Amino acid sequence: MRFRKLTIEPGGIVPWHSHDDRPALIYVQHGEIVDISSNCAEPILHKAARSGPEIFGTSHWWKNLGTQPSFCMSAMSAGSHDHNM
Repeated sequence: MRFRKLTIEPGGIVPWHSHDDRPALIYVQHGEIVDISSNCAEPILHKAARSGPEIFGTSHWWKNLGTQPSFCMSAMSAGSHDHNM
């Protein structure tokens, strides 16, 4: 498993990326983050103390629309194609 801690400042983004070859599990530790996903008609708001899956076939990007930094944890398989995020 590979773990990452992301800090997304207000107005900051995590660029468009795909989970075609690496599903993940995210956890929002602090703040909130908006998830704009290829498989959802509406953006998803992830709030603090919540987790969610990033499943095979999902392409998406995140944006922090809040006024405080968002701290997110991501856990995924450490495969040979894990270089996009």
